[in-house]
Amino acid sequence: MPSNTNASSGHSSGKKKGRRARLIVIVLVLAIVAGIGYGTYWSVSTVRASFPQTKGSIKLDGLSGPVDVKRDSYGIPQVYASSDEDLFMAQGYVQAQDRFWEMDVRRHMTSGRLSEMFGKSQVKTDEFLRTLGWHRVAQKEYDSKLSPETKKYLQAYAKGVNAYLAGKNGGDISVEYAALGFTNDYAPQKWTPADSVAWLKAMAWDLRGNMQEEIDRSLMTSRLGPQQIADLYPDYPYDRNKAIVQSGSYDSATDSYGEGSGGSGNQTGTGAGTGTGASTGTGLAGNTEAPNGLQSQLTGLSDALDQVPAAVGPNGNGIGSNSWVVSGAHTITGKPLLANDPHLSPQLPSVWYQMGLHCRSLSASCQYDVTGYTFAGMPGVIIGHNQDISWGMTNLGADVTDLYLEKLNSGGGYQYDGRTVPFKTRKETIKVAGGDDKTITVRETNNGPLISDRDDELVKVGKKAKVDAAAPDRGDGYGVSLRWTALTPGKSMDAVFELNKTKDWKQFRKAAADFEVPSQNLIYADTKGNIGYQAPGRIPVRGKGDGSLPAPGWDAAYRWKSYIPQSALPYEYNPKRGYIVTANQAVIDKDKYPYHLTSDWGYGTRSQRITDLIESKIAGGGKISTDDMRTMQMDNSSEIAKLLVPKLLKIDVSDKYVREAQKLLENWDYTQSPDSAAAAYFNSVWRNILKLSFGNKLPKELRVKGQCLSVEPAGDTGPADEDRRVRECGERDADSAQPDGGDRWFEVVRKIINDENNDWWKAPATRTDAETKTRDQLFARAMEDARWDVTAKLGKDIDTWSWGRLHQLSLKNQTLGTDGPGWLQYVLNRGPWKLGGGEAAVDATGWNAAGGYGVIWVPSMRMVVNLADLDKSKWINLTGASGHAFSAHYTDQTEKWSKGDLLPWVSSEKAVGANTKDTLVLRP
Repeated sequence: MPSNTNASSGHSSGKKKGRRARLIVIVLVLAIVAGIGYGTYWSVSTVRASFPQTKGSIKLDGLSGPVDVKRDSYGIPQVYASSDEDLFMAQGYVQAQDRFWEMDVRRHMTSGRLSEMFGKSQVKTDEFLRTLGWHRVAQKEYDSKLSPETKKYLQAYAKGVNAYLAGKNGGDISVEYAALGFTNDYAPQKWTPADSVAWLKAMAWDLRGNMQEEIDRSLMTSRLGPQQIADLYPDYPYDRNKAIVQSGSYDSATDSYGEGSGGSGNQTGTGAGTGTGASTGTGLAGNTEAPNGLQSQLTGLSDALDQVPAAVGPNGNGIGSNSWVVSGAHTITGKPLLANDPHLSPQLPSVWYQMGLHCRSLSASCQYDVTGYTFAGMPGVIIGHNQDISWGMTNLGADVTDLYLEKLNSGGGYQYDGRTVPFKTRKETIKVAGGDDKTITVRETNNGPLISDRDDELVKVGKKAKVDAAAPDRGDGYGVSLRWTALTPGKSMDAVFELNKTKDWKQFRKAAADFEVPSQNLIYADTKGNIGYQAPGRIPVRGKGDGSLPAPGWDAAYRWKSYIPQSALPYEYNPKRGYIVTANQAVIDKDKYPYHLTSDWGYGTRSQRITDLIESKIAGGGKISTDDMRTMQMDNSSEIAKLLVPKLLKIDVSDKYVREAQKLLENWDYTQSPDSAAAAYFNSVWRNILKLSFGNKLPKELRVKGQCLSVEPAGDTGPADEDRRVRECGERDADSAQPDGGDRWFEVVRKIINDENNDWWKAPATRTDAETKTRDQLFARAMEDARWDVTAKLGKDIDTWSWGRLHQLSLKNQTLGTDGPGWLQYVLNRGPWKLGGGEAAVDATGWNAAGGYGVIWVPSMRMVVNLADLDKSKWINLTGASGHAFSAHYTDQTEKWSKGDLLPWVSSEKAVGANTKDTLVLRP
């Protein structure tokens, strides 16, 4: 086995990090010798037993020929084989070497079997996941939807994983298994093809669109009226923040949406087909108020959602990704440059695994020469490039989930179209480590699984529900079911392999058509100089309703009618402006497109900032370099500060300590660097403006858990009276509470900023603060509150303040690193890092303004692909290649990532050879 070497010279403070790694090993061994580990003894060799072999050779049954695994100084593997099956078998083996614990936890999550590993604490989560049935759908996809070629690759991948597992016990695989063995006799089982396919369901869940907004809008009705709710969900600002697809027009005569003509690869074009738009209307049969009884149901559902582990990130507005491509007309190289940085939850190890998959020579039996970012547990490359094209992804945000109210009948079944329909049911048995099995019954309506069965609050099922006169009698109440595109078997796994070997724009669009869930914005560039964009995905066409509120499941008019044809989804090819930007903004102006994609786009703050940066660079004929693209990725300008600071500086502040803080804003350039005191103060002011204007007026179900206020009882229509006020405490986890401060809230404030007497600026008096009635009164109070908020966290001396001290990233192992004993968390977790960037900045180090300043999502990787010379491309990962806590490659990219640096990304055989540190040969 290889020795535990220090991090490479590219890692800042390598010796210091190496000392920490050795210290951790010593602490772990001493802790267990001291009896912390239930009397079990681990030696240092036990701790290191799971490190992968990276040199020499290993015999693998099932290979048809030798496979070379070449790793660079960061442990990133490039795999060389002579057949597709050998290539993907080796991918499974190598990913399992580095990341099997992560892979195993993921498959237990996707199959609702976390209790088998972690005991009774995960039973509720498993119940919810079993009800959704991700793994069942994945198995159906594998059995009946995927191509024979895809199945062959999935089988080869599983064979590679299982070759790694053969003959190993838990301690041989990772230190987490050894730790788990203190309380559990769990042993890893063989990998299956469906385990890989199911990961796409978890990815789709985290990127599912507006389900949380649908819940939140309904919950708001307990305290806010229809106009107030509309204020908090303003229309997308098409006039200010450009949509992705900008040129072209809808032509009903030709049944196409486009500009340009077919022909050569250098044509221009923009397009989407025709169709009938969905009718609009509310989900509750025309009633804009959520039924009273529905409040408890949706609160319970929101709680259940909080308990589902994030596969790739928290779900909500403001969370997203950046990708953009610039044509050769505007680059130094004369060929396109393509950048991508998906924003996901910070995980240790990173959700991404960098890898190259190379056929020694391309042929019918060996078709791949691709490199990029993979998911450990899935064959193929998700984002990256081959030798002809490159592609990137951001979340499209299409509305692909709907909640339905279901009338449950006392004799069993549910009401639909005037008749009682029996549930489809199935039994699910959950095995619990250290406890008794638990069997649940999953009930499904014609809309989907009845998720209200999975939470104690949801079982109440709206016994006092208020609906319109046409609704069925409430009887035993209403349940809540979920319709979601990912619960219908599809072919997204086929699309991954098709994208990996795509040669041109036509093949790219064909591959994209199979990428049904999750619905992503796909950007494209090729070595011939073309750039493009395609919106793929299975997106529903609704009957009545627009998906913004729960719909009446008993009314057939609210059923989904069909899906938008793939040929009708928006695309853009070689636009005249010479670049395409996607950052979760609106895909296309709603007046130019006949279908309803969503009502809940991101609001385009990041996309417009990127557009402005590109335009400023190319103005007057300027050219963009790879480093310019990297610099744009790190842009940390605060767009909301540009709006608010001029008004904050006009406020007369009498308190000298508050005035001292206010002066920080006077010469601030709105950048949020880690050492900026002004950024620290402004972001606290912004947080307090949100709290006073909006947060304190939201229902408890949306506010931060434990935040208690004295409020008028919900539904009280009498005049304000202090004697009637009740103490009410927030109920939502800090990372998902509102107002989160994302760019939806930028737009909310922008709409009322010049209305100094708007009702939202009114805030009640407290023991220490007077009532506010105007904007400037509320801003003054927010500045004062912020002064003392930052003082409490960073001290009274503003010369010591910095944004990075407030805005810190801690990387945590997603299982034992969050719920294990303290000493084990110390062993597995890393950080903190002091970061710049912020909410809705291009450098999107996200934080939730309702919950605090800590970093809760990040650019999970960054890449810039140079289509003129692919070996001059650049990339970086959030952590490192290894999932082993004591490996030199556990977090050896994080320091560079935090500073915005990128690593060389070579892919040609010659360049890879020159960059190789270790070579392992897998032999048949």
